[in-house]
Amino acid sequence: MPRVLPSQVIAYLSIGNRPRNITGAGRSVLISALTSGYLSGLVRLIEEIPNEYITISGSDYANLIFSVESIKNAVEHWRPGQSMALQPHSGMDLLELIHAALVKCPDAVPSPTTTELPFVDDEEMRKSIRVDLSSAASALRNGEWKAATVLAGSVCEALLLWAIPKAKDYDPQEIKDPRGNYCAPENLELAAFIDRASALKIITTGTRDIAHRARNYRNLIHAGRARRLAQDCDRASALAALAAAESIIRNLKMASEAADGLTLTDAQLASDASQYAKK
Repeated sequence: MPRVLPSQVIAYLSIGNRPRNITGAGRSVLISALTSGYLSGLVRLIEEIPNEYITISGSDYANLIFSVESIKNAVEHWRPGQSMALQPHSGMDLLELIHAALVKCPDAVPSPTTTELPFVDDEEMRKSIRVDLSSAASALRNGEWKAATVLAGSVCEALLLWAIPKAKDYDPQEIKDPRGNYCAPENLELAAFIDRASALKIITTGTRDIAHRARNYRNLIHAGRARRLAQDCDRASALAALAAAESIIRNLKMASEAADGLTLTDAQLASDASQYAKK
């Protein structure tokens, strides 16, 4: 079943998509042979929005539920030849109330099982990265290998870009592009991100190796490279990219516990090294 987003219902509610004469005197919503199908469709669309996308509360949520249930009940009891009028509530017609509620709901939210990122101190960035991580996992479940690979790779890049300047021994003068010129961290390629993060002890050598393998897979989004290597994104590439993202998150959680900068301790590095040696 296709996923319904709040913005799609908002578009459905737009004036241009509404039947003529759907509203009457006193801002009432009219149910008739001309409007019953539209209103039934509206109710069904709203009911198919995933619960996690309905992020409103209080009066907004109450108005949404009241409006949807009022329309649903009225349409169920309406009979051909009849004309029913649903009166406004809280000074607005029911369609306006639904629109006002849904416009506050996002089209993308992380699933409840998505790994938390408590160490990221920028709230908007934290939300954005978790949305991408959740979308990558969802794409993996749906067999959308390329989407999963690309999204998980973007999570790796975003996390390392955030983390590198916070490392204990970070020196902006050491950030150089492939030509040896100084540059901002955001201008580095993913391979340089990974190596710099490892050198700064933000991630372990085990995570570095996992991330490099994922980086090689992510390069396959470029058609020319994919043809040259006779490869394409598949389940392996998606799993590799998600493994890299989760490994980076695990390391950053540990590194964030340091008192003097985002850095893994020698004990943590040694523990990781021994763990991978066993494998």
